[in-house]
Amino acid sequence: LCAVASWTGDREMFRLGLEDFTALAESTPVGLRSSGMATRGGFALRYGSLDDAAVRADELLQRATETGEPDAMIWYVNLIGATRRQQGRHDEAIELYSPLIGDRDTDAVTIACAGLTALSLCEGERHDEARPVAARCFPAAREIPRDTSFLPILGPIAIVAAELGEVDPAAWLLEQLEPFADVWSAWGANAPVAPVTTLVGRLKATLADFTGAEDAFAQAVDHTRANGASFFLSDALLYQGLARRDSGAVGDAVTAPISEALELATAGGYGTIERRAERALAD
Repeated sequence: LCAVASWTGDREMFRLGLEDFTALAESTPVGLRSSGMATRGGFALRYGSLDDAAVRADELLQRATETGEPDAMIWYVNLIGATRRQQGRHDEAIELYSPLIGDRDTDAVTIACAGLTALSLCEGERHDEARPVAARCFPAAREIPRDTSFLPILGPIAIVAAELGEVDPAAWLLEQLEPFADVWSAWGANAPVAPVTTLVGRLKATLADFTGAEDAFAQAVDHTRANGASFFLSDALLYQGLARRDSGAVGDAVTAPISEALELATAGGYGTIERRAERALAD
């Protein structure tokens, strides 16, 4: 259930699956126990608190240190990296991801970590540093196998294209992602990137299709609000407001979603969204 819910974004399904997983934790194989710990952290990232997610990440690191389980370390990197992103602590995320970038752009780990590094650089307002990393990501994205890694690898790269205003990659990424607009870009249950509708909204805004962007953001806002996914609701609201501003809208149509995003970000500790919303409202 957790695996399915990680794609659909269904909070109640995720909760029920997590209850079952927790009840079975001690009777599952050792490798699955660290997966269960990561899944609880992933639930916190979507629907709970970042402090709880960070605690779960620390538990995984302790387990990896004590047992030497490679899976526990992989889950730790995924979970703490996603947590630091939501907190706006991008330098720490970059320290995690950038050493894992290899030399071969056909390697899934390399392109995934390059995309996450470029995303962290962009959201950390280091766009010039992100450009050479993105220059590796955009062509490599076209070679990603259409397997379970496809959406989670493309998600960060789509955000990077929007952040950098890269029109040609944005057009290709939109073509790939739009058919999946009813699911999430997520590394399984523990490291969500965004609902694909939010990614579609950002790409369409980059391409100046503001009507399409509004439709996509409206879907993302409705979905994340209905499921109580606070970070992702604040994310969709912020970029909905910014897209409206870029389309020429003024007044409450722009400030209302950005103000709500700021309120959510302040309460949840979402550093980048808080900073960007404050700046947008001050402009």
